[in-house]
Amino acid sequence: MYEIVHREPHPDRPGVVLSESVTIRDMGGLAAGSLAGVRAKFSVQSMNETLTRLETEIADGSLNIGDWRKGEIEIVRLIGIVANRFYLEAEYEVLFPPRKGQASPNRGTYRNIVWVSGVDAGAGALPLTADGGIVLTRSFRHAVRRWTLELPRGIRRPGEDAVACALREAREEAGVERTATSRTVDLGIHDPDTGLLRQEVRIVAITDVVADPERVDRDVSESLMGPVVIPIPRFLAMVREGRIPCGWTTGAFTKAIAHGLIDPKLLTA
Repeated sequence: MYEIVHREPHPDRPGVVLSESVTIRDMGGLAAGSLAGVRAKFSVQSMNETLTRLETEIADGSLNIGDWRKGEIEIVRLIGIVANRFYLEAEYEVLFPPRKGQASPNRGTYRNIVWVSGVDAGAGALPLTADGGIVLTRSFRHAVRRWTLELPRGIRRPGEDAVACALREAREEAGVERTATSRTVDLGIHDPDTGLLRQEVRIVAITDVVADPERVDRDVSESLMGPVVIPIPRFLAMVREGRIPCGWTTGAFTKAIAHGLIDPKLLTA
C-alpha cells in the first residue's frame, strides 16, 4: 500500500506547514483497542502548545539564540516549521561564525527536530542485576532496519517524572522488577544527537533488578524480544566487537561507571 504525503499551510500560523503521511488501517491482526491506544499515545502533548513555544521562545529569551562574535551559531529568526503529530522540523535563519580571514558572519539556515509525542522525550533505564549483569532489550528498529541490543526507553507520560518513566519502560520492555535492595539513580541528561535532535532525555540506573520475560508488555508499535541479561565483561567485549553500537546504551554505561555503580573488577575481567 502506497501513501501520499499531504502538505498544506497551517490555517492560522503563517510559515507553518502541516505534513501528514500516516494512514492508520486496522489489518485485523491487532488486539481490540490497540489502534485507539496508538492514537492516544501520540496526542498526549498538543502540537499547538509546541508550535506556540517555538514561535515565542526567541522573543521571550527562553531560547539561547547564541552570539556569532563568541564563535556560536546565532539564531536570527524562525522561518518555517514542518509539523506532523510525531515531531516538528523547525528551520531558522542563522549567522555562522566567520571563517579564517573573514570579518563578518556567514548567513544561512539550520534545522532541528523537536519530538512532540508524549510530555517530552522521556527517559532511558539502565537495569543492573546484583550479580553483575546488564538487562537490555532486543529491538528491531525501523530507522536502521535491523535488530539492536539496547536499554529500555520511551516517552514520558503526564504525571510522570524521569524516574517513574524509566521504571515503567524497563518493566514494559524488559520485564524488569525491583527487589528489596534496588536503588534508582538519576544519571543525568543524555543528548542522543546534538546535530539534529533538540531534546533532553534522562538516564536512570536501576540496581539489583530481576527480569521476567513474562512481564514484558510491548506497545503495538514496537518489535521487542527480551529481556537479554548480559554479564558486564561480556557486554564490554560485545561493545568492542561492534555488536552493541547503541549510543544510548554505551553512554548510559559510561555514566554508571562515573557514578560508581559498576564494580571495577568487572571492568577488567
